Amino acid sequence: MCSWDGEGRAPAGGGPAARGSAPAGPGPHAAAGTAAGPAFRRGRAAEGDGPILSVRDLSFSHAGGARAVSGLTLDFLPGRHYVLAGPNGAGKSTVLDLLSRLKAPEEGAVLVFGREAGLYPPAELARALALAPQNFQFGFAFTVREIVSLGRRPYLGRWGRLSPEDKLTVEGAIDFLNLRHLADKPVTALSGGEAQRVVLARTLAQATPIILLDEPTASLDVSQALDLMDRVRVLTREEGALVVTVTHDLHLAAVYADELILMKRGCLAAAGPLAEVLNPSLLWEVFEAEAEVRPDVFSGGLSITFRHGGGREARSGEAS
Repeated sequence: MCSWDGEGRAPAGGGPAARGSAPAGPGPHAAAGTAAGPAFRRGRAAEGDGPILSVRDLSFSHAGGARAVSGLTLDFLPGRHYVLAGPNGAGKSTVLDLLSRLKAPEEGAVLVFGREAGLYPPAELARALALAPQNFQFGFAFTVREIVSLGRRPYLGRWGRLSPEDKLTVEGAIDFLNLRHLADKPVTALSGGEAQRVVLARTLAQATPIILLDEPTASLDVSQALDLMDRVRVLTREEGALVVTVTHDLHLAAVYADELILMKRGCLAAAGPLAEVLNPSLLWEVFEAEAEVRPDVFSGGLSITFRHGGGREARSGEAS
């Protein structure tokens, strides 16, 4: 059972993660890459118009019995960018851990191309789905190229040697994230933002059709964050990848997400096309902050501004 007063729901006109239509055009931040797309191949092609990733009645509790996710049911379609948002403790990162099998569900199932994730051999699952974690420790002074090459491990043969195709994929991921000038530099000498981009490049080198990103812009400056989101747009709209991003940055979500999933205290609050979910009423329920949402011609998406809910009580007292 959900432990908050809201009621898990999807906007009218669609089920969980309602399909909706993608926002028109990339806006002034033009998507990066060439007409041919990134120089690394996606994995298995999408099968028809149905979901390639689903969760059914998914629940998970931490050690000690604290419920982190409760009865979550969602479908994810290829070629779309889903942003998973909510306050601290909502269960967002736990959902990514469950999707990637870093954690096993207590109840329910994760389906990858219609097959339960737990039934996949690890290497086969790693060729379908890749996770870029928020926290990644570099224990040794490997070069950037060596770290990105680790993304090819699910494809390596018995001797673990990179093929010419593997090397091309690695170099393509390095170029896609503008890391060429750092390719031979030890990762222990990088800034936080540079290290985060290396982790993302390693994830992209896995060349999977499903990409999970946990707070990918947390260590990036404004320009780098916009650039990364532009590149995610290339992956979804040109490469047909499914991307699920956990973030606290609703301003970026308002510009770049196709679908928004809101969680609170482990429960689904709402899921669907961005324009339907990003509304003041739902944002008040989930974040307990007043919001104003409006179209933004400059960004090509939506603009959102917040003020703390305490202002509502203060103004009500003044009026009385």
